[in-house]
Amino acid sequence: MTCGVIHRLIIASCIPPLGFFSQVGLSQDFWISLVIYPFAVNGLYLGVWPATVIKHLCVILSRK
Repeated sequence: MTCGVIHRLIIASCIPPLGFFSQVGLSQDFWISLVIYPFAVNGLYLGVWPATVIKHLCVILSRK
């Protein structure tokens, strides 16, 4: 793991869309993530926050 990947992982664990943006840029996946994120923060759907964090961490670790 490089320092950049570790930095993205830390950011993605706190603010998932920002870490996701640093990995994929302004792609369709980023915009979907940005739309889902407020629901996770507000707790409108129980279990969405861990799911979004895990999804973003998997994307960051899988893309090169």
